[in-house]
Amino acid sequence: MGEKEFLQYIFDNFDVAGEFTRMLVNAIGYAQGFEDPEEGMDFLCDMLDGTIGINQDEIRQLKLGEE
Repeated sequence: MGEKEFLQYIFDNFDVAGEFTRMLVNAIGYAQGFEDPEEGMDFLCDMLDGTIGINQDEIRQLKLGEE
């Protein structure tokens, strides 16, 4: 899923505050800057796994670079 769909998935399935949303958008943007998409995904997994109840399988549904 692309970034917009992933964010909607987060909003629909997890209790998140505005502050977390901003951090999440920033983390995704940072991860997209990695030359190797797998390194970007590893970064996101390290940052987000378990933070709001989301797990690595759910995080890895995001396809970096897709809207």
